[in-house]
Amino acid sequence: MSELKTNPLAQTGQRLLLVGGCGGIGRAVAQAAVHAGAQVAVLDLPASIERHPLPGVHLFPIDAKDAASVDQAVAQAAAKLGGVDGCVNLVGYMSAPLA
Repeated sequence: MSELKTNPLAQTGQRLLLVGGCGGIGRAVAQAAVHAGAQVAVLDLPASIERHPLPGVHLFPIDAKDAASVDQAVAQAAAKLGGVDGCVNLVGYMSAPLA
């Protein structure tokens, strides 16, 4: 078995976009990416952003049911980060509305 030469988790300088990243798994991914040196933008519901702020992360409110809202937030996030190297979609189902 060959030896790993680089750390696959190293994120220094990478620009990551997380959709639905304020709670649960998304929050953990965002925090780990920031800790590893990535620039992170999270798109999530306004209520989720308000309830679960993420220090060191750029936050953009969206309505995931509205394509124009998502398109606008992605464009804003990409501009803020200077581009995007990776995207993780974590938008999930909730049994009860946040609002």
